[in-house]
Amino acid sequence: MTFWLIVILGSAGGWLWLRNKRLRAEANPVDDPEALEAAERDLDDLDAMATPEDAEEHLEDWGPGAPR
Repeated sequence: MTFWLIVILGSAGGWLWLRNKRLRAEANPVDDPEALEAAERDLDDLDAMATPEDAEEHLEDWGPGAPR
């Protein structure tokens, strides 16, 4: 009985580990590295004391749902 419990738990753990590894490999947050670098350069140009309103006037919308 204990042997089968160990086999089942080991199999389930291995499956979850491989599934998680595969999902992390597929989840690439950077679709366009050049666009990401451009956004980082734009942010570097802002003053450290800039308000969100200043950023909206200076930068394009890079957030989710922004038109491409």
